[in-house]
Amino acid sequence: MSIEIPIHGMHHDPEFFPEPDCFKPERFLPENKHALVPYTYQAFGVGPRNCVGQRMGMLQTKATLACLLRKIKFQRCSETQVPFKLQARSLILQPTETVKLRCVPRA
Repeated sequence: MSIEIPIHGMHHDPEFFPEPDCFKPERFLPENKHALVPYTYQAFGVGPRNCVGQRMGMLQTKATLACLLRKIKFQRCSETQVPFKLQARSLILQPTETVKLRCVPRA
């Protein structure tokens, strides 16, 4: 038997994450850790069967973002609709429309 947890619903529950549709990465800073309810944020799962590639995935993502942001400035194009409309029934969150960005080399 397979059990799927509705992660998107949990991560967008205003009871646990006030203003859930706002991008607020400071929620996860060490000094704000006391405000997080245990097991409400499960991007990689929890417990003994959580994602074995979590550390590697986070390391690769951070390294890639650091390299990109050091060399390129990303700007939203006027065709990109904000806020994004997300596909409601997708396991992996993705916008319904194309997100267009302008990449400008940093000097």
